[in-house]
Amino acid sequence: MKAALVTAYGHNPQYADAPEPVATEEEIVIDVLAAALAPRVRSQAAGSHYTSTGALPLIPGVDGVGALPDGQQVYFLLPPTRRTARWRNASRWTRDAAWSCPKVRIRSQWRRP
Repeated sequence: MKAALVTAYGHNPQYADAPEPVATEEEIVIDVLAAALAPRVRSQAAGSHYTSTGALPLIPGVDGVGALPDGQQVYFLLPPTRRTARWRNASRWTRDAAWSCPKVRIRSQWRRP
């Protein structure tokens, strides 16, 4: 699977291979369709956010929209027990950190009219 991987602070994340997520019995794997690039995510990727541990490599992110294995779309949010979400093709989450949302078409490229 591919992910935005931070390997050194002060440099842009790299589009790189990452291990496939493996869910525990309490978790689900969400196919990530879109993830936000919020100021919190930018500071996390820079290593300047107060939750940063300095551990690298890092896959940043805190929320996004994804699809469950049955096709249902969900909004997922970083649970309080985790410091990082995942800017990757799929990620594992506890069920209480994912909420159903209306199915929307997500375009990979935005074009001006």
